[in-house]
Amino acid sequence: MYCNLNLETGLTKGLTAYFSHSLSTYGTKNEKRIFKFLSNELQMEVLCPNQHLGDLKYLSNYAEIASEVDILFIWSESNDIGLSKGCFDEAKAAIEKGKQLFLIEVHGDELHLRWISNLIKEFEGNLNDYGIVICSEAEKYKLK
Repeated sequence: MYCNLNLETGLTKGLTAYFSHSLSTYGTKNEKRIFKFLSNELQMEVLCPNQHLGDLKYLSNYAEIASEVDILFIWSESNDIGLSKGCFDEAKAAIEKGKQLFLIEVHGDELHLRWISNLIKEFEGNLNDYGIVICSEAEKYKLK
């Protein structure tokens, strides 16, 4: 199965997305650029944990919310396929409920979106490099 967001058709308008990302990326310039892209260009309501949810105490609470939205977008602090435990748990909860997941990478003024087809837990003891995603080739978009 492959999913294409296809920005030209406006298929994402009115959907709710969850913007999963590591604590270390909260409040950064790229976080703001990605959030703006998801909200404005994709015309989605976007839940950003540090802006909309606050401290929910346990990672499982964030994962539960991530599993209830239409689409999950994940931006890893490594800016590649490696995920922290929090992002991995959110992705696992969403994929188990059949949600669409996309990996975000930022390269200069380009945002790359990759459809995620699977997750692999790699390093259970390492919270910053917990697992990886299997994903498609990137669709590239300009960031403003």
